[in-house]
Amino acid sequence: LTNNNYIGPHNPERQNYNGTKLAELVSSHDMMLCNTFYNLGPTLFHHTGSATRPDYIAIPVGCKERLLSCWMNDDSATGVV
Repeated sequence: LTNNNYIGPHNPERQNYNGTKLAELVSSHDMMLCNTFYNLGPTLFHHTGSATRPDYIAIPVGCKERLLSCWMNDDSATGVV
């Protein structure tokens, strides 16, 4: 369910059961994961050097046209403009 109104094309990983459930949740509530529409990269860096993106910012799909930017700060605060 990537590259649609709910989940964007940036930095997709192989979708597992949890990813499928997240996609179903956001689509059933007409929400979008706005940080998947921007090339933000990973948001979690493990001490072993691996990196992943377990954090998402969900907003109503109707706000997409007004969305200018999206980011995740290092201190875990989120930002949507």
